[in-house]
Amino acid sequence: MVLKYKLELTHLSEHSDSELDRIISASAKLSFEQDKKHKKERWFLDDSVDYKKIQFKKDDYLIELKKKMEVGQKEIKEAVEKENARIIEIAKQYEDCVYLEASCISSGDKLAYHIADYIGVIEPRLHSGMFQDSVLYIKHRTSETNEDALDFRYFPQGLGNIIETYSWSDNIKQAVIKNRTGEKILFNGEEIAPEEVRAFTPERHTQGLFSPDCYNGKPNKRKRGINSSFF
Repeated sequence: MVLKYKLELTHLSEHSDSELDRIISASAKLSFEQDKKHKKERWFLDDSVDYKKIQFKKDDYLIELKKKMEVGQKEIKEAVEKENARIIEIAKQYEDCVYLEASCISSGDKLAYHIADYIGVIEPRLHSGMFQDSVLYIKHRTSETNEDALDFRYFPQGLGNIIETYSWSDNIKQAVIKNRTGEKILFNGEEIAPEEVRAFTPERHTQGLFSPDCYNGKPNKRKRGINSSFF
């Protein structure tokens, strides 16, 4: 039903001089182009759709829309690269560290790392658990040694203002946290004021879980937090 309606939208400009209808028609055609491009990955494609009947090349709005998309995608890519470079430069000021500007604790923010001679950025992965969600930062090794691999994970607690780490790989000697939430937060029980930057060593790490899937993950002798009662 959705596919049929989208197909009807591609012909909308053929029966209307409305600017809005022409934009909608071009958008529907663009969607079909993406469907065709990724056909193997799109389970909802209908083999009965005849793409030859859709006027892709003769639609000026579609051509203009694709040009604007290319410009927008380029600007987004440049902005992402600039932001990554900024946080990497900060991480490089600390030895064997991860650097996190915490603004969305519940879902995670980008993490920059400087481990030995390796630098880079890791996107957060959100894991939804039965009792507790968690935010994961994982980098698998790409060298012959494990020097460039790291594993850093935490439980977001409270009202999105508490970070309790549960995996901290041995090669991370310090976690540098900047509070960008606009209110005070707690990192492993230590308070960080808004816009304050603090460095924490593994001694403050209070892992309460055994994590066999983590890179050299292991339980910590000290257990604290709501999660320790579950295990």
